[in-house]
Amino acid sequence: MPTCSILIAGHSHVTALGVPLVRETYELRQVGNGKVPAFGLVGGWPREDTDYWQEVASRSNGRTVAILWRGNQHFHHFLIMPTNDFDFVLESEPHLDADPAKPIVPEATIIEFMRTDMVDLDAIIEAIHGAGGQVVLCGTPPPKGDPAFVRSSILRESYFGRAAAKLGVDLETVEISPPLLLYKLWTVMQNSLRDVADRHGALFMPVPRRLRTPDGFLHPDYYANDATHANQAYGDVMLEELGQFLSPDMDRSVES
Repeated sequence: MPTCSILIAGHSHVTALGVPLVRETYELRQVGNGKVPAFGLVGGWPREDTDYWQEVASRSNGRTVAILWRGNQHFHHFLIMPTNDFDFVLESEPHLDADPAKPIVPEATIIEFMRTDMVDLDAIIEAIHGAGGQVVLCGTPPPKGDPAFVRSSILRESYFGRAAAKLGVDLETVEISPPLLLYKLWTVMQNSLRDVADRHGALFMPVPRRLRTPDGFLHPDYYANDATHANQAYGDVMLEELGQFLSPDMDRSVES
């Protein structure tokens, strides 16, 4: 794919790739070690309450725009479920167990719910393509498979403190969703991103296998010090893999 550079854009997971979120004005900042010609668009937060995506489109001509779209929905919607516990069968990985003691929800219901957080993507991709750019949707970090780490992290994070207060529960003792359910919900998100990319003639780059444990979770070497994000070492690998993914001789049918 001919491109003069890669423009990194998106929500909070761009920080692992070295892109600060908040500035008073927009600016392009080079990220990585220079081996991959990548720049991040700094400024415009929160993303949906600013003209951030218009800025992305205006700077996309001749560039590949690598979008990290949201990525924490599985935590924000489903981590704390004191009264709404459930499970489902993941069609793409049917070998994963579903707990028969819990209400089994159709995967189609989960897919439709998760897609509500992606409706804005269609217009964004169309605007970037219309401006002469090419979009690649990047997979977002898988969940962390260590429940103790996740529990200790949410106790420090104001978002989950507010969520717990609203629900009237104690984060010290409330039941949180098991890692396997979070993994399946995350997988639905990744599959939905791939579907959006396919629909618009964009590309989808999954999270490389070397960043994950054998059972699919984020490898502990790449944990940031919170419940959901990955660290700079993760971002360095993503940039390297992104450069390889976009090379003309890359076999995109095979996951890294």
